[in-house]
Amino acid sequence: MTLSVSLPEDNGGRFFNGPDGKIFRGSNSSGDYADTNVVLYDASGSPLLTAVDMDTGAGVANRAAVGLLLPASGGPVVAPGDATNGLKVQAAQLPTALTAGGRLKMSLEEIGASIDQGAGPVNASTLRINTVSYVVATATVPSGQALSSAVAMIAYRECALVTPATFDGSGIEFQVSDDNVTFYTLRTHTGAVVSMLTVIPSAAYDLPGELAKWPFFCIHCHTTQTTTSTAFKVVMKS
Repeated sequence: MTLSVSLPEDNGGRFFNGPDGKIFRGSNSSGDYADTNVVLYDASGSPLLTAVDMDTGAGVANRAAVGLLLPASGGPVVAPGDATNGLKVQAAQLPTALTAGGRLKMSLEEIGASIDQGAGPVNASTLRINTVSYVVATATVPSGQALSSAVAMIAYRECALVTPATFDGSGIEFQVSDDNVTFYTLRTHTGAVVSMLTVIPSAAYDLPGELAKWPFFCIHCHTTQTTTSTAFKVVMKS
């Protein structure tokens, strides 16, 4: 895509359009002020936008460029950086709240993880990571049914169960799914149904480790829940 810009001559004939689309300063395109690199001047005659060779190799790739300048003594300087690493950011110049000893410090509290680099470069012996988090979900069995709503185990590896006071019966088993659509009875590698046969109301239990391999599961009660809807609490740990 090419963007064309046309400038009318001013009263002094300072700017005009050359025959090849370039913008010149002077009385005509062959005058002393014609410049094939400069495409725009200010009123004092200084170039505002110039063509810069952006090829650092042997080739030539002239482009009209806009630079990122920073104020400095004696005039502006180009912001440091290169094509490989981008703009250079110095951690020592960041606000104190973002740094630790001149090094960048990050906190990811929302996902229960924090990274705080101590002295020296990052390596396995100095980097400390805490990624443990908990969440409590509810698996509800409607009154008159035996199967609960689904619980999403995604991003969690261990889970525990709190049975409600309204739980009817004494045993549960589990159905699992990889897509939260089709569910299957959970079995061990020998084909045995994974179940908990002695479950009482208002109690806390570890849930079977086989559940950790599946992103979704439901609780299937051995007894239809008749008193009221039964809401199991599922505590999950990452």
